[in-house]
Amino acid sequence: MDPHPQDQPTATFDTGLTKQLILHHQPKERIHADAVLTANELLRLFVVEARQRAAVEAECENEGVDNTANTNTTPLPTDLNNDDDDDEGRVLTPKPTATEGTQAVSIRADHITKIAAGLLMDFS
Repeated sequence: MDPHPQDQPTATFDTGLTKQLILHHQPKERIHADAVLTANELLRLFVVEARQRAAVEAECENEGVDNTANTNTTPLPTDLNNDDDDDEGRVLTPKPTATEGTQAVSIRADHITKIAAGLLMDFS
């Protein structure tokens, strides 16, 4: 099974940005191109997982269920719109897929805050 279906574009980080982030912590280190690509993929997976978990949290909040203790996720749409440029109060809205009959869910900063601890522990 293809992890990146053809109908959904895969967003990635610029490898130059990833290299700068690594060098910010260790400025005198030499970094192999493969290491930058690997770190780039890890960042992408981290953001996708954060987005999925926050979407689950937002859906549970919309249904009136507190899901802060449950960090198990099911795959959700990963295509997000973001029309707001400021970081605080940013709302991400997943687009429902054609096979999905559910409403779009707005992901707020407090949803990310609720899932952050479990996400960081899982990626450590």
